[in-house]
Amino acid sequence: MGPREIELAACGTFFVTEPRGENLTVFPEVPKFTTPGEAAELLRWYLAHDAARERVVRLAGEAVEGFTFERRVAHVLELLDRQPAPVG
Repeated sequence: MGPREIELAACGTFFVTEPRGENLTVFPEVPKFTTPGEAAELLRWYLAHDAARERVVRLAGEAVEGFTFERRVAHVLELLDRQPAPVG
């Protein structure tokens, strides 16, 4: 999952994305595409269906509420603390 997906969700922006690793579990409701044609088809459909688009925006935003800078840094520090001390 890329940082732009988190930023788009946090800003309340509708988006479609390619299926990649973590975005499959964090953003199950965000439409996925594998070809440019699928992306265009999804965008046309969601542009014509406001309620469905707004639902995706709401759920994606809720999915990243805990993705704050402070929590991310704390997680990185926790992972670093688990690493064995360098030898030498």
